[in-house]
Amino acid sequence: SKQKGTKYSKVEIQQMAKYLGIVAKEKGFYWIAEEALGATLPPEWQEHRTEDETLYYYSSVTKESSWEHPLDIYFRFLHRKLRRMKKYNKNGKGKETPHQAQRDRELVDVLWNMEQENKKAQIRRGGVVGGSEGTDSRSGSRTGSR
Repeated sequence: SKQKGTKYSKVEIQQMAKYLGIVAKEKGFYWIAEEALGATLPPEWQEHRTEDETLYYYSSVTKESSWEHPLDIYFRFLHRKLRRMKKYNKNGKGKETPHQAQRDRELVDVLWNMEQENKKAQIRRGGVVGGSEGTDSRSGSRTGSR
């Protein structure tokens, strides 16, 4: 059964939330899982399948392959940062309002973009970029493809 106002079922959203590290008591962050389910591939990425029909992704720009959707790392980053900010806001140092939530999201997106620019600069300098967390996570893979 689909959630009201969404094209995904409650189970699909819960599975994606779990996959991204969002625990059941953090239902306020389930929108991140829903957004991840609907995320489209960045233009330089394509979906491919192995001989046994396992889905993987390939970037024609970086020549890298991944078992994970290339934006999963972004949604994990978003969850981690927003959870930290929410904790800070709860401690009486700020108010948790829709306006504050929007500002928090904008700030996280700025941090994410800065991090991506740093990685690109490192690659241009010939450095190896590490820290791509969970590149082979077939054990806890997503359900379905996007």
